Amino acid sequence: MWSLLGLYLVYYLVLPLGFIFLIWKIWQKRDELKGASEFGSRKKNSPELKKKVGEMERLQVFFIIFLLLFIPSSTLISSQIQEVSIEYDRMAAGGFGQSIEYRQVKRQLGPSYDTESIISEMETAPSYRSWYIEDIREEVDLERLTRLPGRLAVYYLDKRETREQFVIITYSYFSPLPITRTFVFRVFDDEAFFYEENTIVYPGNPSNIDPF
Repeated sequence: MWSLLGLYLVYYLVLPLGFIFLIWKIWQKRDELKGASEFGSRKKNSPELKKKVGEMERLQVFFIIFLLLFIPSSTLISSQIQEVSIEYDRMAAGGFGQSIEYRQVKRQLGPSYDTESIISEMETAPSYRSWYIEDIREEVDLERLTRLPGRLAVYYLDKRETREQFVIITYSYFSPLPITRTFVFRVFDDEAFFYEENTIVYPGNPSNIDPF
């Protein structure tokens, strides 16, 4: 619970506020630099002007570093939110609104950047641990899906309340903004039937990979 809350705080507050703050500081320094050059000393080598130019350059460097860190960190945090939120579910228990928490993920592959290994494991799994790769391939081109860099994960869910089983495939792209594609299959009579497809783009909630 607390770990999920911390991830959400970083995802929705720390990262976007850091981006906005740096943009605001650069804009502010730009105005100060413009004012100093227009109304201050006309000498280009004046100490005040040199100081403001140096501050602007440092802010620009910090902004570039922030952007370089934002891409992997936002994608990783989005993936962690998905991991924490999908593992457990709640079901009604009692007539007064009570509920109990249970682990709905019975098995999983990934998430991993080694997509070929995960697809290979899906193909070679024994029948009693089947990932229904043939049924999935009829609806999803896994090789095309993973052509761009990203993290692939596959989950087998058992919903106690409805007594239904699902296979959920997620692919989180390595991109400036977190983007995750999800494919949901319902398992029935040893077959997997396509249920729905969804794309979650920041600031969309990463936990929506579980649509139930």
